[in-house]
Amino acid sequence: MKYSKKSHDGFLERKETLKNIYLFTDKIIEAALLEYRRKEVAKDDILDALVAAITAKIGYRYGF
Repeated sequence: MKYSKKSHDGFLERKETLKNIYLFTDKIIEAALLEYRRKEVAKDDILDALVAAITAKIGYRYGF
């Protein structure tokens, strides 16, 4: 990645990468941002959790 995950550009860069892998990326991020306040959960934490969930889903699909 070119930008820090804490920066706005880094968030967008990572979000676009995830959108290429998982169709519902935008919907999940939007729902999380509506559910949790900024002081409760940082935007980059939402991306980290989504990456973990997608990785688990892919691993489960292939029996890992």
